[in-house]
Amino acid sequence: IVKSNCIFSGNGAGISVHGNGKGVIEDNEIYENISACVGICENGNPIIKHNKIYNGKNAGIYIYNNGQGVIEDNDIYCNENSGIAIYSGGNAKVIRNKIHDGKSNVIALDNSKGVIEDNDIFQNNSCGIRISNGANPMIIRNKIHDGVKEGILVDNSLGAIEENDIFGN
Repeated sequence: IVKSNCIFSGNGAGISVHGNGKGVIEDNEIYENISACVGICENGNPIIKHNKIYNGKNAGIYIYNNGQGVIEDNDIYCNENSGIAIYSGGNAKVIRNKIHDGKSNVIALDNSKGVIEDNDIFQNNSCGIRISNGANPMIIRNKIHDGVKEGILVDNSLGAIEENDIFGN
């Protein structure tokens, strides 16, 4: 359990979960890390909830190489790359988060999967959700609004996009 900490200004990831690692990351402030604020890979499968994840020099949360996890009820904002990036076989559940004010807010690429459900995704500097390079996520009941470019961009991918409110992009 990683709870009620300030984790900041690291030269790599603020927190890294890999090699079948599990655990709960809760009620932390995670910010200004050079790599992702939280990195999940190699079958890592944490629960990440009630955190503020912001001002990362890369992604707020980076899920790759078969990383998993449940990411719920976080405030993820002002990250230089994406708020949440799911790559290379990543498969996370992203539920009820506020994801905003980043370059791109949610990215699913390179044969990744996942469920992106009931999030408020807004004021991004690119698309709200980008799905490309063979990704196949489920995008359900999100509010995607007030972004600079597309609400959802799909390129060379699959996915289910159901019951979302997409406006003001």
